[in-house]
Amino acid sequence: MSSNYSKIAPTLKKSFVSGTGLNQGLHPTPNLNDNYTFKNNTFTSNIGFSNICYPLNNSFQTSDLTLFDFSPSSNTMISSADFNVIKIDISSNKSEYDTRLDVYYSHDGVFGNADIRYSTIISGGTNFYRNYPIENEFFSISLRNLGGEITTDFSNIEGRVTLSKYTQYNAPVQVGDQINRFNMGSLIREGSNFELDVVNDLVQDVKKVSRQGIMPTDLGKANMNLWGAGIYNDFSVSNDYRPLVIRSVGGNASADFGKVVTIKGIATNEVYVVENVTLAGTSNAFTIAEYKFIGDMFLKDGGEVEGDYLICADSQSGIPYNYMDGVSNKTTSLAYTVPSETTSIITDISLNGRTNLVNESIFNLKKINFTSNSVESLYQNRTTDSDINTVVPLNVKLDAGDCIIGEMREGNTSNITTEGITTMVGRLNIYEFVTSDDKII
Repeated sequence: MSSNYSKIAPTLKKSFVSGTGLNQGLHPTPNLNDNYTFKNNTFTSNIGFSNICYPLNNSFQTSDLTLFDFSPSSNTMISSADFNVIKIDISSNKSEYDTRLDVYYSHDGVFGNADIRYSTIISGGTNFYRNYPIENEFFSISLRNLGGEITTDFSNIEGRVTLSKYTQYNAPVQVGDQINRFNMGSLIREGSNFELDVVNDLVQDVKKVSRQGIMPTDLGKANMNLWGAGIYNDFSVSNDYRPLVIRSVGGNASADFGKVVTIKGIATNEVYVVENVTLAGTSNAFTIAEYKFIGDMFLKDGGEVEGDYLICADSQSGIPYNYMDGVSNKTTSLAYTVPSETTSIITDISLNGRTNLVNESIFNLKKINFTSNSVESLYQNRTTDSDINTVVPLNVKLDAGDCIIGEMREGNTSNITTEGITTMVGRLNIYEFVTSDDKII
């Protein structure tokens, strides 16, 4: 349904105060458009090759970003404490080179103590207009010539900077952008989407991952968390750290010799470890570290398993820690471990499968918290005699080292039928957020 906003909305005035009613800031001059000007706010700058120009400071130029020894008359930043918005209008029509605009803020008005809070690239031969919110008591801007190959390549920039008290939002667009006023009027968000920004690598400290667990067939009366292996391993906070082995089983397992498998999990002293193990075909390939939990397992260079499956198991007892079927290149156990220096959020879990009536199948998603030395059930599904096709929102926060495991259990333990626990596929969608200032996922 389209919006009638553009038809019925009243005319908006620009300000609640008249254009001549305000007179604050550093020598501001009010006008009828409620924009406030100051000394040097209108400028023309002929910026040298790779030079930086500070147009509001008498168009001072330097080739060094850290050089702030302006003359006393040009070292003062612009007072902006009494305003809300900086309006920057720049024309680079007389330049064929790109220009970088940086907006500086400070509390004391000293350029050497200022921080760059906003930065954008202005294409050569274009007009640029944008509003920036005021954050501190003083501000200034710089323009840097990014183009050219020789020292005679200059960038000619014309501009105007004003201050405003307006808090009304203005879309930050350039002249060539297409604007659909009906979308704007209906308040439909047409801007960037966070999830799409993450998967397109536009957000450098957030990563979207997933874990999928596959139970391929009815496997008889059993409780399972490594589904394809038909095994229930009592992963708990008291588990010992064990040396593990990885091997290919069944099929053409010998052809897996030399392939590299990456495993990720919690190793001795609760340290998150990523280890590469070179397969020895049907023979055991030993891990270097000893592990309590394996939260991921995949073929390092892609490809497929030639055997029926890969198993990562305790080297002594043979109890599996992770499992990968023969048509995947990554784990098919519903297991996950939060990497070090990372916080994760499980956004949802999707379940698809079929349950039988007799065995009263129970799906249980568990969190193993090593910090608090506890195990917590995050979600259960007890559907019987039905198809399951559901997505359940979770939005559960996990800290570094926490582990997740999906279990299938049989509720009716007195039943002796061999119909088996239900076939099921589960998928976790997870966002990983870096908590270290110097780490990028």
